[in-house]
This record gives sequence, C-alpha cells and structure tokens, in this order.
Amino acid sequence: MTGPTKPADRRAARRRGQEVLDDLAGTVPGVDRSFMFGSEALRVGGKVLAFVGTDGELIVKVPVERAAELVDGGTATRVRIGRNAAREWVGVLPDRPHLWPGVLDEAYRYAAGSVGSGETGSVGSG
Repeated sequence: MTGPTKPADRRAARRRGQEVLDDLAGTVPGVDRSFMFGSEALRVGGKVLAFVGTDGELIVKVPVERAAELVDGGTATRVRIGRNAAREWVGVLPDRPHLWPGVLDEAYRYAAGSVGSGETGSVGSG
C-alpha cells in the first residue's frame, strides 16, 4: 500500500478515515473508545478491535488465518509493529471504505469472543 507522503495529506487521510470509523462506531453494540498510536480506537470488553492508521487505513485485529486471507487477497496489508509484522493486525486500504463494515464486524466478533462478553450483535445491528 502506498499512502500519502506529505504530512498534510497524511493528516487529511487520517481525518477522513476517522470520520468513516466514527460513522460505523454508532452501529457497533457495546463498544467504547480509547487511544492507540495517536488515533481513537474502538474497544469491546477492554480489547481494542479497530483504529485508523496514519495513512487513513482501517487497522483491525482479526484471527491469524483471516488476516492472511485479507492480505493475500489484496484487501489489506500487514501492520508492522517495530520491525515485525503483526500476525493478527491488518490495515484495510483507505480507498476501499465499502469493505470496512464487514471487516469491522469480523474484528468485533473476534474481540467480543476473546473477552467472553456474550455480545451477540454485529456491526449494523445496533
């Protein structure tokens, strides 16, 4: 993924991505907000499930196998933490916001299941 290179362009891309995530957040049951890497993040049961990256991409935590599928299919890129690629964290391209609701739903279900919250809703059901 090639993102914006100028600082002003990166800030604008991040702002646009945050607006999309904010709109989606209203449809996600039982989430609260926190901060992660300077961006407002969505959490369920204290577990971060999504935030917007510096290039405006949606960063989500999904199962390892699903992360590989998203990357292999060209829908997402691996998120790097330091020198290493994160196994469960991927960035969904900012030019594909139509894919964000589905991937956010997957991240929500994964995070809700990992905290044993008993949440049965999904993105768009709230």
